[in-house]
Amino acid sequence: MNRIFHDYLDKFVIVYLDDILIFSRTVEEHVAHLNKVLSLLRQHKFKINEEKCEFGRTRILYLGHEISAEGLKPDDVKVVSIRDWPRPQSVTEMRSFLGMTGYYHNFVKNYSIVVAPLTDLTRLDTPWEGTNRCEAAFRHLKHALTHHKVLKLPDPDKPFKVTTDASQYGIGAVLAQQKGPKFRPMEYTSKKMPSHKLAKSTYEKELYAIYKALTHWRHYLLRRFFIVRTDHQTLKWMRTRSMLSDALKRWIEVIEQYDFEPQYLKAAEQGTQLHMTSGNHPEANGQAEQLNRAVQHLLRHYIKPNQVDWDEKLALIASLYNNVVHNATEVSPNNLLLTFKPRLPLDFLLPENQSSVAPGASEFAYRYERLMQQVVEQMHKAQAAMIESENKHHRPSTFQVGERVWVKSSELGQEHRRSCKLMPQYFGP
Repeated sequence: MNRIFHDYLDKFVIVYLDDILIFSRTVEEHVAHLNKVLSLLRQHKFKINEEKCEFGRTRILYLGHEISAEGLKPDDVKVVSIRDWPRPQSVTEMRSFLGMTGYYHNFVKNYSIVVAPLTDLTRLDTPWEGTNRCEAAFRHLKHALTHHKVLKLPDPDKPFKVTTDASQYGIGAVLAQQKGPKFRPMEYTSKKMPSHKLAKSTYEKELYAIYKALTHWRHYLLRRFFIVRTDHQTLKWMRTRSMLSDALKRWIEVIEQYDFEPQYLKAAEQGTQLHMTSGNHPEANGQAEQLNRAVQHLLRHYIKPNQVDWDEKLALIASLYNNVVHNATEVSPNNLLLTFKPRLPLDFLLPENQSSVAPGASEFAYRYERLMQQVVEQMHKAQAAMIESENKHHRPSTFQVGERVWVKSSELGQEHRRSCKLMPQYFGP
């Protein structure tokens, strides 16, 4: 059929196996299109079944979708079936449910991310356990498909707009066109974030989202001008990079084939509300969180197993932390703050370890400036060494059945009246 209608495909004819759909703007145009299609069928000695044909309809069911001038939406019968679908009790039933909903994935925003807990249950290495996340995903999916939006049909005379977003769980994109004062979605697409990309930067994830969206809608966007909206200035960032990985080069090579204008979303446009928070709150201050982690690590080595004396050890921990030389700076915090080594209790017992007296103002300024330069230089070296060491030894972990392993304490249950933060980090092997 595709060979017969090759000259008219996607102009006014769509063919899927033996199902032929003819679309037109006016009645006169539709009669002319219908005449061409029937003439070609007669020319190639094909016959049509009159009982299965419908002519001159403004609304039609085609391949499980209802098509009209309003747009595209799922068949109401299929929607009712999804709404009344019972909770799957086995892998087979779950796959059947996902097969039905997956057929209409382009109606659900971030489908791959929403359905991830359910698809994990179908894996051979995952036990069948209906968690709260799975129940929430099941309900969310049914609600999204029973309260779907009518997708706009593409108009080649109007510009397209692509909106992308990425997170550590997956990527999502929306293809839209303007109708009246607003943009209406034409199709949603999403993809679960591959495991080897989870550790990448936010800019790389956003660039990956743009790359996947443009390749997915290549048939709409190639050789057309359109708009790309994203919440990160990814395209500006990649032009500042002196070194790019092979994957980034491949994505950029594909993206540069398209003619588009990037637009960057502001937080207010995405419905994000800004709230004031304390600067010393761990979630809002990376330095405070790192210091808390270091204090917890030191406390584990000095407190009793029942953890009743942790507050009594804080003064000792503060003294240890402030007077020990740090690997990154190669000086202690006290030395960096005061520019000289302060006296410790042991210095009063050993005269040879006694520190010098505090410097004068001019000497203090000179020492401080020189020490800060040394610290900054040393921190750059330490950062480069850390990156090199991490990349050199980083490899995926593989375990065999029966092997002894260390188990992270956070994966175990909390013991009575004991804090998980101050427990040993690992148990075993």
